[in-house]
Amino acid sequence: ATTTVLTSGSYFASQTLNNCESVNRTEVVVTIQDTPAPTAQNQEFCIADNATIADLVATGQNIKWYETATSTNELNANVALVNGTSYFASQTENGCESVTRAEVMVTIHDTVTPTAVDQEFCISENATIADLVAIGQNIKWYDSETSTTELATTTVLTSGSYFASQTLNNCEGVNRTEVVIT
Repeated sequence: ATTTVLTSGSYFASQTLNNCESVNRTEVVVTIQDTPAPTAQNQEFCIADNATIADLVATGQNIKWYETATSTNELNANVALVNGTSYFASQTENGCESVTRAEVMVTIHDTVTPTAVDQEFCISENATIADLVAIGQNIKWYDSETSTTELATTTVLTSGSYFASQTLNNCEGVNRTEVVIT
């Protein structure tokens, strides 16, 4: 029957002409390839990464990403990742896309600013960046809210503003706390 599901193995075809079926049959060898899902792990990004589908990693060939385990519309590479969302990867080997897909849960860390108050020092103290106090982890100090160059701990303080960020889960916060030094 034409609705018979094929499995790997040999099938034999005959031909019927003028109501007569051929005596000889042609062997057709069928190999059904079961492409496995790629391998992938849950992945973490920083909010500053502006991560997209293109940033997801799976091990396999010709990886395609989907919104669900059964969706048929491949996600575009420039689709922004959403915190707490699962994405599903297939792989294609020898022209056969895997039926099963690897699920990848995405976590996007949004590191908050550290807590700090304005601070005062005496000029005789020769205070440096190392003397500044902010509550948080892995504090970095900058001379502006947008500077990309971290100040050395030996930088001598002057009156004015300094900006503190903190880093959690290997993600430096995108916003900074301003501390006014007198």
